[in-house]
Amino acid sequence: ARLAEIAGAHPERLAGLREVWTGGDPVPPAVLRRVREACPGLTVVTGYGPAETTGLAARHHLPPGGPGPRTATAGHPAGHTALHVLGPGLAPVPVDVVGELYVAGPGVARGYPGRPAATAERFVACPFGPPGAVMYRTGDRVRRTAEGVLVHVGGAGTQADVRGVRVEPAEAEEALSEHTALAHAVVTVDEDDSGNPRLLAHVVPVAGRTVSADELRGFATGRLPEAAVPSVFTVLDRLPVTAAGRVDRAALPRPVSEEDTYRAPRNETERILAKAFAEVLELERVGIDEDFFDLGGNSLRAIRLVGLIRAELDQEVSIRKLFAARTVLGLSDMWKDLGRSRRPTLRRRTREGAVL
Repeated sequence: ARLAEIAGAHPERLAGLREVWTGGDPVPPAVLRRVREACPGLTVVTGYGPAETTGLAARHHLPPGGPGPRTATAGHPAGHTALHVLGPGLAPVPVDVVGELYVAGPGVARGYPGRPAATAERFVACPFGPPGAVMYRTGDRVRRTAEGVLVHVGGAGTQADVRGVRVEPAEAEEALSEHTALAHAVVTVDEDDSGNPRLLAHVVPVAGRTVSADELRGFATGRLPEAAVPSVFTVLDRLPVTAAGRVDRAALPRPVSEEDTYRAPRNETERILAKAFAEVLELERVGIDEDFFDLGGNSLRAIRLVGLIRAELDQEVSIRKLFAARTVLGLSDMWKDLGRSRRPTLRRRTREGAVL
């Protein structure tokens, strides 16, 4: 987090140094590239090490002049540390296969004082060492390259099922970090008011730059699967950090509530569209700016919505157009952009459901 702040504000201030070391979480690749572009003669050593392993468990050496990394890298084992990439049943996984990272060696702690359940979950017997050896279960998902470098993929508990698709927040973080106006991006999993999983992005712009949520959403849409694009973007001056200098994800501000963002329909067409959205999504109301898919929409509900719009407004809307428009306002504006060659015709349903 500290290096990201420096990279986002004044990376050239590191030019007077010969070597910079970091410790803790893996550093986003975009941060390292920004530092190396500003200081081509600088050596950067990134260190990875949870507090439970006392010191650095792994490190990655980036000499001057070389290109920056394309992925978040933990690196090679440090000192007497042993790093094991394991799958089910603590079985080692092959090269380039994602597994969970376990750390063994003399620097591993023995547990959490007064917390036997947490100790039993995280500190397990090491089948690869001498009798009594213990290894720490980091909760991080990594893969080992043919060169023996550990590439960080994400947290074991961070994956989310968003609209039926398994997504990894770290993938969204890496994509957003490519934006030249961002110094740092953190993506977390949250639930909306209906209890559906969604991704939240908290970003910090580079000093002197501004960025909007719409710009970031468009940027992410061109680089990520649809389900992996964060639902909400929050722009911050700086990220909250712990005493150890790591991003304090628990302290990230929550998005403003739906009550603060709701915009009511402004005309009859928007009112009917909003009512159709709410009916299909089984919600009390839907504002004109609210994303159909962020509110729990999926392919089956999209088909129902398209049918309802055709019945209520006598307007042809394809699934593809709905995916592009996503909101009541988006659909309304889409018809305007097309010159509304066929204006929506308001239709009335009887109590029995027949369209008149």
